[in-house]
Order: sequence, then structure tokens, then C-alpha cells
Amino acid sequence: MKKINMNRKIINSENYWDNRFAKDWEINEGSQQTSFFCDIFLSNIPQFLKKEFEKGGTFIDVGCAFGECCDMVKKRYSQLEVFGCDISSVAIEKAKNKFKNIKFFKKGIDDLEEKFDFVFCSNVLEHFSDYETKIKSLLRITKKHLIILVPFEEKGLIKEHKVSFDLRKFYLAVDSFYISFFKIFDLSLLKKTYWNQKQILIIYSNLSALYKINLLSYNYIKNHLNVFKNIKSVSYTHLTLPTIYSV
Repeated sequence: MKKINMNRKIINSENYWDNRFAKDWEINEGSQQTSFFCDIFLSNIPQFLKKEFEKGGTFIDVGCAFGECCDMVKKRYSQLEVFGCDISSVAIEKAKNKFKNIKFFKKGIDDLEEKFDFVFCSNVLEHFSDYETKIKSLLRITKKHLIILVPFEEKGLIKEHKVSFDLRKFYLAVDSFYISFFKIFDLSLLKKTYWNQKQILIIYSNLSALYKINLLSYNYIKNHLNVFKNIKSVSYTHLTLPTIYSV
């Protein structure tokens, strides 16, 4: 009797993703999806982050799959030293073969130790029921800015998704990091799309980084988010009632 590897059946396990990347990732246009979401990110980052990228620093794409976004970021911001990591060894080997000028390595979110100036995580966190723990793990390795892109108010979760993000899922402040920017997109409005619902782009910035670029002020954050009265008392305040934008 043929032995069945049950780990392959456990959704979002390492073996599950090795199997997905080896068998049907490209058939289902996974690389095109990665590039699509990366373009949404690069086309909508705020001016202050563009300036930070132009100064250089270290950038990592956590959950990079075959590395297309790493390549796109490197081409647009050559000053950055770009890294990519993924839990799947199959994905990392593919990325290494495709993009020789970028450093790729195999690690999961909770296993990362080295710190990076800019941490990017696109369409990954929705795969985890313990997404709050994952966000904290990402912030732990972030020196300046953590950039998150996830489905927003997803209706009818696909089998790989464990959580539907809405505004109550995000904290305004986590330790020394504050939300410095967010934007919500209705991607169903695009003529060519790989996601027929909404996504949210949200940036957590370290207080010291905000001070250096003169972005941190009581009035700025109060007016930008319109959600709280006294910034000094905030540690875990939920983000609510933002303006919804469409691309």
C-alpha cells in the first residue's frame, strides 16, 4: 500500500507549500499574482517611503515565493540591498535560479533573527490564525518600516486563508511602532486583476524613523487616522473609520 504523506494535506504547512510550488503554482499563475500585488505596492507607497528607499538600506520580502517582487523592487530602487525568504525550499531554489543578484534563503516568519530596514509581507498573513503573533515577529526584525499587504474584508475565505482582515484586526500602535500610512483598494474595479476583492496596504513605522523624517507629530497622526485623542496613552488602540480609496 502506498504511504500517504499527511503533511502535504495540512494546509499552509512547509510540505504543503513545497508541493504547491512544485506542482501547480505556475499553472495557476502564481508568479503573475506576485508581480501584480508587488505593482500595487510599488505604485502606491507614500512619498516619505520612496525617499527612504532612495537613500538605500536593507529590504526583505517575507514569503517571497519565486522572488518576482524582490526583482521588481531591486530594479526600481537599485540603492536597496534586497533579500527574500520563504518557508518553502522549492520556492527558494526557484528564486535563486531566476534572480542571481538577490539573496534568498529559507526561513519562516517566526524563525527570522536578522534585522532589516524595510520588511515587506504581501498576501501572507491571511494564511495564519495567529496573525497578531506573526505581525509582532515581523516587527521584531524591522528597523524602520514594516509594509503589509493583505486581503481586506474578504468574503468567502478560500481554503488557504484563515482570517478575513477588517479594520478591527489592526492596532494603531504596537510597542515602538505606529501606523504611518494605510490605503484600501478595490481591485475588482481593475480591467486586469488577480484579486476580485479589496486589499489593504498598511505601514508600521518605528518612532525613531518617523522622528528622523519629521513625520511624527500629534496632529499628523490624529488627522491622518482620525481615531484617537491622546497619542501618548496609546499602546494597543484599534484602527477604525479610515477613508476608503480605490485604484
